[in-house]
Amino acid sequence: MAAEARREKAWRAVVGAAVGDASAARCHWQYDPKKLAEIVGDRELAFYDGEQLCNPFYTVKPGASTCYGDQLVCVAASLAQTAPTVDVDDIARRFRERFHDAEDYKEAAPRKQKYAYGGDQQARSPPIAGPWIHGTIEKFLSGEVDDKDTSADALMRSIPVAAVAAVADFTEDQLRDAVDAVVCVTQRSNVAREHALLVARALVAVIRGVGDYDPRHGIEAVVATAPGDDDNSSAKTVATALTAAAAHENYAASIEVLRSGLGLAESAPAKLINDTCPKAAATGLVRAAQYSSSTADHTYADVIRDCIRAGGCSASRAAVAGAFVAAAGGVIPQAWIDKLNVGPAFLADVSALLDKAAHAAASSSAQQ
Repeated sequence: MAAEARREKAWRAVVGAAVGDASAARCHWQYDPKKLAEIVGDRELAFYDGEQLCNPFYTVKPGASTCYGDQLVCVAASLAQTAPTVDVDDIARRFRERFHDAEDYKEAAPRKQKYAYGGDQQARSPPIAGPWIHGTIEKFLSGEVDDKDTSADALMRSIPVAAVAAVADFTEDQLRDAVDAVVCVTQRSNVAREHALLVARALVAVIRGVGDYDPRHGIEAVVATAPGDDDNSSAKTVATALTAAAAHENYAASIEVLRSGLGLAESAPAKLINDTCPKAAATGLVRAAQYSSSTADHTYADVIRDCIRAGGCSASRAAVAGAFVAAAGGVIPQAWIDKLNVGPAFLADVSALLDKAAHAAASSSAQQ
């Protein structure tokens, strides 16, 4: 694939993830799809701007990122300076600046004054004003890196890394090491690391083109090494299904194999509502294959709206799905890009990190 086309797909993947996250923020963590539909009514789901609150936990203005999306933005900003290298100290510094020092998060900082969500946050009556610092980042700010954390944060951070890897022609070992480094800034569980690697490798495959990068690379290794306990058995399920799907020459046509391997009904992506790596990974991958096999019926906007409509942790789901669908050719509405509160600075960072990745690839090629 021409370097220019690969770079464009990588750009769409990162921006598609950020737009997906922000589009869902005002409806995030609404676990009752019927109530969500009643509140939103005839309004646009993406970047919902109604007066009636839909997110029951926190309130942000349309265009704001969630705590998931802000991590992606921080990683992109870091890679804009350091790519193709992943500088974990620089990323950690940016996390502290964003989640501890920024004015909007200062309002949300004291955990003891938050509602008990998922067993780990205690109460002032929700929804709180401003963004929400959830458990992964709260623990990071307290100096703890959780070796049991399976939340979808890991997937968000792997997306900009996958974009760099695809453009910079990372080897398998380089991709694995880069993803592991960015995940372990806050998470060290096998679930988080394995699923982030699955998503990164599959996203690289979409960006590079199936013909010159086989998504089975690494997936089979995950199948072989994933522990068999309850917490990690989902990694085996996802990886095995991906391996079977990737065995088909036409990856786009393998959606039925992938869906069957995951034990999902046709409507399953709209029912995957938990904010864990396995659920978000499966949703993003299934959505990517669905889009590729039915571009006449599915647009990027359709996929994002479906992710929001399902309720639950729609932000992480829309971000992962948005990355894959945009990389596969889905057109991100320019009006949605324009709504991003992170704005031109984020878009400039995405371009800069890809420029550095392309330069690294060119330098490597010249030395060979």
